[in-house]
Amino acid sequence: MPSINDRIGSQNVIRVLSNASAPPTKLVNMNDVDTARKGEDGLVLVWDASTEKFVLSDKIDASTIIQTGISSISNTTNSSTATTGALTVAGGVGISKNLTLGAGFVAAGVATFTSDIDANASVDIFRDLRVSNNLSVTGVTTFTGITTTVGDLYVGGDLYLQDDLVLDNITGSSLKITGISTVAQLTATNINVTSVTATGNVNISGITTLAGSGGITTTGGDLYVGGDLYVGDDLTFDEFVARLGTVNQQLTAAQLNVTGVTTFQNNVSLLDNDKLTFGGSALGATGSLHIYHDGSNGYIDDVAIGNLILRASGFTFYSPSNESIITGTPNADVKLFFDNVNRVETTNYGAKVTGILSATSITADNITLDEIDGGSY
Repeated sequence: MPSINDRIGSQNVIRVLSNASAPPTKLVNMNDVDTARKGEDGLVLVWDASTEKFVLSDKIDASTIIQTGISSISNTTNSSTATTGALTVAGGVGISKNLTLGAGFVAAGVATFTSDIDANASVDIFRDLRVSNNLSVTGVTTFTGITTTVGDLYVGGDLYLQDDLVLDNITGSSLKITGISTVAQLTATNINVTSVTATGNVNISGITTLAGSGGITTTGGDLYVGGDLYVGDDLTFDEFVARLGTVNQQLTAAQLNVTGVTTFQNNVSLLDNDKLTFGGSALGATGSLHIYHDGSNGYIDDVAIGNLILRASGFTFYSPSNESIITGTPNADVKLFFDNVNRVETTNYGAKVTGILSATSITADNITLDEIDGGSY
């Protein structure tokens, strides 16, 4: 490069003249630039303090980089892990304002949100979700795995379950089950069931109302009631078998077959022409002995060929006013009464008549009369 001597003030200097006709020197030809990777596209110059040179590199290892403008990354590589994608960050990322994602969001570690989370679409959580405060969901929530709540879980609307619900203890003012429920033990103050199928025992210690709204309750097998059974309306059955039964009011039955002892504490009422029948060789037979009332008179009818036999250690027929009509004593007498006065009495030698004996004729081998009124002898 040409030079000339010159003088500035009292000092001698050397003026260096540039060659204006020569082209400018390229950056890659400078001595303080490491151009080992000059054949690659998209590299930047990074100052390397150890070699005191600028190095063409695809990495910036400065402790702090401040970007004041808008940064755009045109690479479209998708991210499936923390080390893949168009932009990978080895450390944390601090964002002062909104973060808008055009596709999915995957958090491999613990994600902490110090403010509200507003999700306007579906949220898929494949691992644990821990909420230290309230979690409010206004739409449909689907849990595909195991969901554990350490505290209480409040559902303001309906809770739909497509699979099994396993509970240690459930307490509720109202529980509605439309499908099949398998319960090892159920304790409820009030339960309304549209349909229930029990393969084992159903033990109910309190009051149970079946078909309270007028429906039909059907048991395919046996129904055991350890306490009292109260029926507010009609009780209809094809066959009723009981060791002990108590009817406090009215029992209406087309046919009642009792094979054991039946105790009636109060009256047994049969309407007019309703017959109490005895006899027959099969259930439902008419029977030969009938006891009934036809509206005017009472009857004891033995319609069989045999006799009506009454056995007792003694008997007395009374009138409704409690006057004696006939009395009988075994090995003693039979007395006939008129107006509660004994008129005819059997004795060991015959009969005794007290009062007047009227007869159209008398035939006897030996007769003794104390008095004859109205005739001669």
